[in-house]
Amino acid sequence: MGLALLLAACGDEVAPTPLERKPEIQAPATAPAGAASPALDQRMLTADKGDAADVLRNYYALIGERRYSQAHKLREPNGADADAFAAYFERFASHGVTVGTPSEPVAAGGWLFVEVPVHTYGTMKDGKSFGSAGTVTLRRRDPGGEWRIFTKG
Repeated sequence: MGLALLLAACGDEVAPTPLERKPEIQAPATAPAGAASPALDQRMLTADKGDAADVLRNYYALIGERRYSQAHKLREPNGADADAFAAYFERFASHGVTVGTPSEPVAAGGWLFVEVPVHTYGTMKDGKSFGSAGTVTLRRRDPGGEWRIFTKG
């Protein structure tokens, strides 16, 4: 899987693989053109933000435990295939994340979008450390779908 985050070793760059060059986690800057933005209940939106952050925490926990197949299922299907996803993360000796406070949800075209800031860090198998920060977009069908990591194909 190519993260939208570039991984850098403290002072040394980790050479990007072809997977890393194609960012898959991209945040929509605005709602798609022509998309309706229905008014949503504020209490529902607040709960949705926390649920989205929990999905992202679980995703990175599964990666840290090398449970790639389960982590891959939390992504939308138009990203890297399961084998490429696992191969990408096999390069890491350790992988951690700090998940920030999600944005306010945005409704567009029957979807609810949330952007979550993340800071990834860890060590490559060659001993180099890395760290990077960025945002991950999650989306779900509104109402009541499950949050998935949004990948723009």
